[in-house]
Amino acid sequence: MRAYRAVWSTWTALTVCVGVALCAATSPVFVVVLLFATVGVCAGVISGNLHLLAEKPAPATRVLVTKVAKSAVCAGSAAVACYGFGPTMGAALVPLVVGVACTSPPFVGRVRRWADGESGPADNTLGAAAAEPRPTAYQELAYWSDAELYAVWCSSLASISRPSGSGQKVTVASAREYLLTEFERRHPEEVSAWLNSGAGLAGDPPRFLLDRDN
Repeated sequence: MRAYRAVWSTWTALTVCVGVALCAATSPVFVVVLLFATVGVCAGVISGNLHLLAEKPAPATRVLVTKVAKSAVCAGSAAVACYGFGPTMGAALVPLVVGVACTSPPFVGRVRRWADGESGPADNTLGAAAAEPRPTAYQELAYWSDAELYAVWCSSLASISRPSGSGQKVTVASAREYLLTEFERRHPEEVSAWLNSGAGLAGDPPRFLLDRDN
């Protein structure tokens, strides 16, 4: 999924850059700035409210500001790009936008989780900590504290290191995917740095979860 996310982000960013360049070349500067600011502010406000309502416990202020700023910049840039592509693409812009949205990593990940929940077999428990999260259990992860997620992740590391059957290891690996998805939802920057440094792949626990109030 990391490779897919990198490829999708790259070609999407290039497409947006082309659209922004077209908009800048064909429209007055104040129109570009006004469009970017208006859509960005609206998207930021909506994003902040959704994160505060949906995430329990509420994210730390720094994390929330980062998520809101990211949403504002992405939405503003997308709006400017669409405005730039509009005169040249016309109605063809609609399938382009739909294609970008439907191939985005969050959408693809949600479809994969839905498919796993519909067709996946029943699984054993992950030690004494928790059962392998199904879609409903995955939603429950949102109510766990960072310290609880950290404890379960460390438990999964211990389970993998012990001799056991292949079925149990597959169960543990699946549970870790759900935990990692929740890490990324809460702390995208820390998780990215953790994985890119090789620490996560090397088995080091996500200590950044303990560096904040829970």
